Amino acid sequence: MSEAPSPATEERARRPHWRARLRLGLAEAARTTPGRLGLLGGMVVAVWLVTAAVAALADVESSYGMALWSGLRHLFDPGSLGDDKTTPQRIVGVLQVFTGLIFLAGVAFTVLAETVDQGLRKLSESEPPVTVTGHLLVIGAGDVRAALLTRLDGDRGDPPIETVVVLAPSAADAVPHAKRPYHLVTRTGDGRDAAALADAGATAARAIVVLTGESSDTEVADLTALECVGALVECLDGTGDGSPLVAVHIEHARNVDAVWPLLPEAFDAVPGDRNVGAILALGVTLPDYPSLLGSATGSEGSEPFVVPAGDLAGAAFAEALGRCAGGLPLGLLRDGRARYAPEPDERITATDSLIVLAPDRAAAQARRAAPEIRAAPGSLHVEADPRRLGRVLVLGWSEAGDDLLAVLGGGPADLTVVAQLDAAPAGLAPDRLRAGDPGDPAAIGSALTAVDPEIVIILAGANGGTDPAGTHARAALAALKVVTMTDRPDLTIAVEQHLSGQAQRLRRADPRIRVISRAELVAYTLLLSATDRPALVAREAFGMDSALTLDAVHVTGSEALPFPAVYTALLAQGCVPLTMSRDGDEVDLLSAGASTVRPGDGLLVLRRAGPNGADAAAATALQGSASPPAVA
Repeated sequence: MSEAPSPATEERARRPHWRARLRLGLAEAARTTPGRLGLLGGMVVAVWLVTAAVAALADVESSYGMALWSGLRHLFDPGSLGDDKTTPQRIVGVLQVFTGLIFLAGVAFTVLAETVDQGLRKLSESEPPVTVTGHLLVIGAGDVRAALLTRLDGDRGDPPIETVVVLAPSAADAVPHAKRPYHLVTRTGDGRDAAALADAGATAARAIVVLTGESSDTEVADLTALECVGALVECLDGTGDGSPLVAVHIEHARNVDAVWPLLPEAFDAVPGDRNVGAILALGVTLPDYPSLLGSATGSEGSEPFVVPAGDLAGAAFAEALGRCAGGLPLGLLRDGRARYAPEPDERITATDSLIVLAPDRAAAQARRAAPEIRAAPGSLHVEADPRRLGRVLVLGWSEAGDDLLAVLGGGPADLTVVAQLDAAPAGLAPDRLRAGDPGDPAAIGSALTAVDPEIVIILAGANGGTDPAGTHARAALAALKVVTMTDRPDLTIAVEQHLSGQAQRLRRADPRIRVISRAELVAYTLLLSATDRPALVAREAFGMDSALTLDAVHVTGSEALPFPAVYTALLAQGCVPLTMSRDGDEVDLLSAGASTVRPGDGLLVLRRAGPNGADAAAATALQGSASPPAVA
């Protein structure tokens, strides 16, 4: 019967073999410069002692002491080989000289490599100042910056931005390397430091975007951004008319009011707490036009661009439709103000800019030669559709939900909320709140069956989570669950998100999903403010000009008309069309399917109140123009 091994035997068995320990020790020593020099020195000493001993034992030298002295001479003076007389002396001498040469070369190479490495490290740590001019300077980090750079991948303004300089708070916040259509330069530094701003080329920039810090406390983040604004005011002092435009992201609009009147005209603030609820209200009150949800953030569909009038100067505005090859003229930007739906015969001046609805800037700028003029047959009647609230199912709750109820003037009868709330939100009837987990498939399925919604709104506040990434992830998962539970093609699924990348992935998951990303909304507005103020003026007129309203109308009568005839007739009534609905599907007015408008088609129009503005509550007869320009 065998005995159990003793503890000492077990300890020896667990201990690595001496050869393994030696290899590990040598590898560790070779990692550092002192270690490498020590290994070289140890090798030379070992060769010196061994060869001296061999020379003494072989009677090559008279004694071991003389052998050591001869070996030392050979190691550091190759010329001592000339003193060797016998063959054994020469053999030992060559070995010693060769070892000495290896030692000297190894020391020289190690020291040189260490010196070069330290120089390169210092050079990378001390970044040279930016020497480019006319660049876009982005100060800060975070999700809004990622959305902003993604936006620049598609539209770099006019003239295009060629270089983007990012001043990141730290090396960890640097922009990951990726192939981009512009040159990207990253510098690290504090945006509140004048020297860092100067090194980033602030005074030579075309435009500057300031982002809030990454602090979890939004008030601290706002203070950081405002301190950066103060440093920029000092840095740009003296640049005069050449001062770059500066767009600043502030989380709370209330923090802007106290300081903004004191700042130069080139500075503009973009509050982060923009009303997502107002965007959601568009989807609720105009359920036949879900593209409004995506176009509000500039992330989907067509958007308004401001382009020079160019060769359209002197032409009547109605003629612009036939001359715009890739877009739909909506109005004019004149003397810094947006004028939508001008009179059909109003002349475009050389100083005017055209507001064009187009998928991209190139399409908005595209022109065709003077089109053929042709007569429009018959007449077309349209009737205004009263605003109606589609059946709405809301999963989860957030501040955007409170904003939605405020815009709608309370909770409509067809709005149902599934959320884990202690009480119904203000303005919502208690019987419209279904207590439950908005991420639970059973709760979602039951609510879909009971409500049969036309639009499902998923808010990024499910389960009352406090982690932003977690709450937005739960909202995204809830959207995917809704997709798998219903195959209704006309269902709109509106999802509140913040992260730009997650929003893009969700859009690809199902065409019914419309993502409202706050990061994309803020980034889009910041870029317009910094690089295209006229386009910002034109876009903000949609929500800020009380003389403009969005109206839904439908076509009546028995005749179809070419779209140019309808466009000109709408202009005469103070309206411009934005999109069309046909047989339950939304139709892009720039597509071939919209070349003819048929009875029964729906139109979403932007109406301007004025002497010729149509009464949205009454039926209006729109007579086809005698000779509207045709669309090729």
